[in-house]
Amino acid sequence: MTQQMSDLESRNPDSRWWMISATVVLCLYTATLPAFYFVLSRNDGALRFPKRLRLLALVAALTTGVIVVAGLLDWIRSLGSYLASPMFDWSVGARNILTLVRDPRTIGQLSTLLGELANIALILILVAVFRWGGEPRETDVPVSKLLRVMTKVAVISWGLVVAFCVIRLISMPFLFIQFRDAALKIGRKPPLLGNLMAEATRTLLSQACLLAVPYIVYRSQQDRVETLIDVQSEPEPLESGG
Repeated sequence: MTQQMSDLESRNPDSRWWMISATVVLCLYTATLPAFYFVLSRNDGALRFPKRLRLLALVAALTTGVIVVAGLLDWIRSLGSYLASPMFDWSVGARNILTLVRDPRTIGQLSTLLGELANIALILILVAVFRWGGEPRETDVPVSKLLRVMTKVAVISWGLVVAFCVIRLISMPFLFIQFRDAALKIGRKPPLLGNLMAEATRTLLSQACLLAVPYIVYRSQQDRVETLIDVQSEPEPLESGG
């Protein structure tokens, strides 16, 4: 995304500061999840995940696994045309290693690979959540305030992303009509509705799986607070007279 915005900036110099501001906001927005996972890794408080939330983690892990398999297959198939490009023919096309590294195709291949590796890491976290119900401790240490704050930030920010993906999926048939008319006007083949719906569904599922861990941590904290309130509100048993 940053590479695409940089290309737009080069074609529209007047919008440079708008592009820079948008890039900074995008990076800060995307950093909410890594910040959440870092704070989660530093937490010493007790985390207990109910069975229903652990089942949600298992469903998210399986869904992410299917997305990873499909993504890796597409990436492997794309390597053929990428490796066959003149960049790798050092006798005619390639000039130096910097040209290869800066090529948009190389950046695209690398970002796709790193994205799939991130998805694999997400699967490991979801599996860990599924297997960890939370063992009772002699000293029940509460989670840190920073974790509570970052959990809410991650849930709200990525919840908005998931909501946008839902709206995008619902409106895709209407967008398809506009895409088709625009493509026909310039004499190009219009995209297939099935392909657009499949891509929108895959994006929605992948973003929902990213939201799963912050949501599970958030709900487990809420359940714990509600349980403590219920316990404190219960009447004390009457002492029996002897």
